[in-house]
Amino acid sequence: MVEYDQNAAIFTVKIIKDNTEYTVTIDAVSGEITNVKQDKLQLLTENAVKDLALKHQEGKVEHIELITENSITVYVVTLVSGSKQQTLKFDAYTGQECS
Repeated sequence: MVEYDQNAAIFTVKIIKDNTEYTVTIDAVSGEITNVKQDKLQLLTENAVKDLALKHQEGKVEHIELITENSITVYVVTLVSGSKQQTLKFDAYTGQECS
């Protein structure tokens, strides 16, 4: 994620790698890095992921699995609604839906 604060002329960049979120602040005029902050992210619980899945799609959670895919830890959630089955993926640390 990149944000720009026009009034302060500052870019804020957030990067997530290896369950750590890095927040980097950059002076937009000089290009100088003015601050770097690191925060360890906690793995979401299966119940939290179940709640996220049910916000996206009605139904019953049939299965939840934690896997690593393309160097990203994700929860794979299988939902069933009537005869329809859907699989959703969520980043295991941020809860962001993955495609």
